[in-house]
Amino acid sequence: MVLLYVERGLVIVLALVAFLLAIVSFRGLVSLEDPVSPVGYIDQLSLLFGLHQQSHVIIVKTSPWANDVHLYTFQKRLKDGAFFLAKETSSSSVSSGLLDHVTQANVEKKCDEILSLANGLIPFTANKHNIPILLGLPDLSGLVPGDRKLLVSGLDLCLSSSDYDYNKDGSLGTISRMKQTAMQWFALALLNGRLPFR
Repeated sequence: MVLLYVERGLVIVLALVAFLLAIVSFRGLVSLEDPVSPVGYIDQLSLLFGLHQQSHVIIVKTSPWANDVHLYTFQKRLKDGAFFLAKETSSSSVSSGLLDHVTQANVEKKCDEILSLANGLIPFTANKHNIPILLGLPDLSGLVPGDRKLLVSGLDLCLSSSDYDYNKDGSLGTISRMKQTAMQWFALALLNGRLPFR
């Protein structure tokens, strides 16, 4: 008698899992319209069933006064590569920016501070070797050429020796103030679906 109840319970559980897998599979057939749309329960089930993959990227924004570290978590569909922005977490250091007192020791200290902020943001389940790190420097025209070379080479050495996925050609660069402002307005419009203050 007990075995009959166990068998029926097992059949019900298997039917429920098959039903959830069918819902998740049909959700994958719907094309993704907005990558900033929130991740729903079905998308979380897709991640659990292995139909979605979770990945992260670290963006470091430097300014003359502070360094901001942002961790973006994406959930990507394996079928077509479409992705959802699942979460954004950020942290700031307000001691000073990278352009203050450019010396080898100071660049190493500030880079270590940026890496410790990044380490505090990533979940313990993530593999650092699979997380790309991108560092955008402000306009360096105010620095003398020797300081500019010292800053870029020091950051390159520090980031390449870190555990993160760092590429010398694509992970470190300068962003002009005009591009920063344009990208911020574009991001605001994308996140809100419209520009603010209409």
